Amino acid sequence: MMLKIAYLGEKFHGFAKQPGLKTVEGDLLRALGKIGYNTRVYPASRTDKGVSALCNVVKVPIQRENVCRILTALLEDIWVYGYSFNEWNPRHCTKHYIYFLAGYNKEKKLKECCNLFSGIHDFSAFSRGGYSNTVREMNVSFQIKNGTTLLHFTGKSFLWEMIRRCVTGMSMYLSGIKTEQELAAILEGTPAGKIPPAPPEHLLLADLTYEFSFFLDQFSVERMKKEFHSRYKFHSVKKAMFEELLNFEK
Repeated sequence: MMLKIAYLGEKFHGFAKQPGLKTVEGDLLRALGKIGYNTRVYPASRTDKGVSALCNVVKVPIQRENVCRILTALLEDIWVYGYSFNEWNPRHCTKHYIYFLAGYNKEKKLKECCNLFSGIHDFSAFSRGGYSNTVREMNVSFQIKNGTTLLHFTGKSFLWEMIRRCVTGMSMYLSGIKTEQELAAILEGTPAGKIPPAPPEHLLLADLTYEFSFFLDQFSVERMKKEFHSRYKFHSVKKAMFEELLNFEK
């Protein structure tokens, strides 16, 4: 079966299991072992350290309807909230990532930037490396919410660190460090060195779209929302505190 999961990346050293480190996969495997399933999990996306997910999907060789709430009750900072009995390669989907970028609110420049990175390009300069084929297709759009820019990336396949490196490239354009012509040449495969990745903490795997739907487990959904609300209140208070600190006059 296939399970929808959410997690906060700040708590983990990425998705993939690593000896001696807290990872999403490692915690999932331990929880599965506690209920008698010593098995592997097959993810749609192996997110990096610090990257959060509202919707990642893992395939497990289990057929048990109540497994979501059982796993959610056993796990911390991971919520298993949806399930499907479809037998499908979890990687065969459309992925939607959001990068939260502070400070940029010039809509004309943002639209130009999104158009520049949308479509089919050679992203060799915008990946960590190790790929024989670096051509990918994606769509990029933006929203502005309360002074924060949300960059939306959708596509079927992304290279390692591709989105975070594209965010750096976009920031270079928005701040005037790179011109449209320079970035267009890089996106055509012109050698220019690797573009460094933006910080992972502001990247969210927001959604995965399949040709079928998932059932939701209400226990897990409510538990997840309760935790998100608690974190939201905590950070709202922190925001108010820093606003007061910034207004300090000696």
